[in-house]
Amino acid sequence: MSRSSPEDVRVVQALLDTLIALDRPFRAEAVRSALGLELVPTVRSTPYFTVFESSTPAGALGHVEVREPTSRASPDRQGMVLVTLRAVEVAPTDVIHITGPSDGVLHVPSPTAPPDSPRYTEHSRPWGVLRLGVDAADVIVRSIILDAT
Repeated sequence: MSRSSPEDVRVVQALLDTLIALDRPFRAEAVRSALGLELVPTVRSTPYFTVFESSTPAGALGHVEVREPTSRASPDRQGMVLVTLRAVEVAPTDVIHITGPSDGVLHVPSPTAPPDSPRYTEHSRPWGVLRLGVDAADVIVRSIILDAT
């Protein structure tokens, strides 16, 4: 039986539905509009990706980052959206009907990553990979990554 509250599950399901429905390539303006938050350019941009991030947490969203491809990126590089969750606790099994099955492997961070780094389940999509970052201690979804790169 799930430890997730029905309200938390509804919030994360709605967020996943919204993110998955975004057009590719990912554009900061589309993410800003869909999630209703401010995204500002960062100094971490490269010639291939312009990086935007949220300026403040909002609701269940702790941090949002968009890596928007520039004209120099190859056409198959469609960008990334990275979302850190806060104030919600949802098990990956509670959203499997939206994410689809994972590859069955819990991908662990590199040995040089901080010890509290999430483990990821990967879910293949026609446009790339959807990853759910799972807190190793609680088995709770802590982040969502849409990777179309």
